[in-house]
Amino acid sequence: TASPTVAAAATPAEIAQVRDAVLFGFPVYEMMRTRGATPREFNRLAHRMRLSGPADRAVTAPNNDTLYSSAWLDLAAGPVTLTMPSLPDRYHSVHMMDVFTDAFAVLGTRDGGGRGGTVLIVGPEWRDKAPAGTRLVRATTNDVWIIVRTLVSGPADFDAAQAGQLGFSLSGGG
Repeated sequence: TASPTVAAAATPAEIAQVRDAVLFGFPVYEMMRTRGATPREFNRLAHRMRLSGPADRAVTAPNNDTLYSSAWLDLAAGPVTLTMPSLPDRYHSVHMMDVFTDAFAVLGTRDGGGRGGTVLIVGPEWRDKAPAGTRLVRATTNDVWIIVRTLVSGPADFDAAQAGQLGFSLSGGG
């Protein structure tokens, strides 16, 4: 918060301007802070091969019946291809967020019934066509965070859920 002397000197218009700047910039700051806290190669999917517990709070409190995979994409280097397995009987989602934390795509069982397939993820300036049989997803920014969720339906299902999780992969990106 501003010091009392600065706040007292600010006009309502100036306070509104500062508030708007914070609201615009904070999501970008948080995305870059989160990306910096999880250093890894861009455009490569990292699979977390265990269920989360109460101590796992790197970003938010994750579900304890879900396997997570994630990747940071740099689409300025070129398109990235996502391969999704066919998992029609298992809940899964691929949540894509731009640098402002806005979800621009969520793929999975709720979008297409979990049929799987190939998805070309491109930046906002990319102008070519996707290859035949490949779904095109246009990101709203070149910096993208992907979070893949794969449901585990109890202890006896863990190995099958892991096999499904490992069916998700990324390639490309310059």
